[in-house]
Amino acid sequence: MEGAEEESAEGKAQRVTPLALKMTLRVNHHSKTNKPKGETNEKYITSSNHGYRLRFDRHGTARECGDGRQHYLQLESGAATCLATNASGRVTISDLGPVQNLHVEMFHLPPKTEFATFLLQVPKSPFGLAWYQGDIVTNADGRGVGDFTGIFNKETFIQAPGVAPAPVVFPDNASSNPATRPVQIYHLGIWFADATEAGNAGCPNTATPFDGDHQAGIQVLNTSNFPDGHGPLLNLQ
Repeated sequence: MEGAEEESAEGKAQRVTPLALKMTLRVNHHSKTNKPKGETNEKYITSSNHGYRLRFDRHGTARECGDGRQHYLQLESGAATCLATNASGRVTISDLGPVQNLHVEMFHLPPKTEFATFLLQVPKSPFGLAWYQGDIVTNADGRGVGDFTGIFNKETFIQAPGVAPAPVVFPDNASSNPATRPVQIYHLGIWFADATEAGNAGCPNTATPFDGDHQAGIQVLNTSNFPDGHGPLLNLQ
């Protein structure tokens, strides 16, 4: 409208829609309680986002923590012999309505190294069906952060109603799929994305197919202290 004063930035900020405000609270909500020593002041579980916190390290114990469960999980046995004693990871799953956000943080891992994240039918060999989520690269301090959006709850599954041709892009590709009824996948695993980088970190340089080019290293973190048939995603509605 001609002659009207331009709205100030503060005024615009006060006109946040309810949806935008809700999303802002989901991302930026903080709490001064239940903060483990040396960690960020972040509230992982709230009534608004149903966050679920997992903890990956060498310990196989679990304990209640405030308004949610904090799980101390274990490194894969091969990686436990070659990584730092305080190497660990943390996963927070937040409900965004029709989908969830899988927020992965890793600490004290080899610096400037790429890792691949998978959802798994079972957390360690033979793994069963596996779904590639993406890669996380650690910084100079050995910390990495990744965010993946999808269905991460008790409804997470893979199916193949019938056999169909598949493109052969990499040398180890199958040219068709096996048919399978719906299979639920509730576990998580993280691998060195390259076998050479695993060797450079002092770990076995065994090659595995757990990366986009199917040339990964050994598994580093997993959810194997949960039963094979009851991975942590099954606890999320």
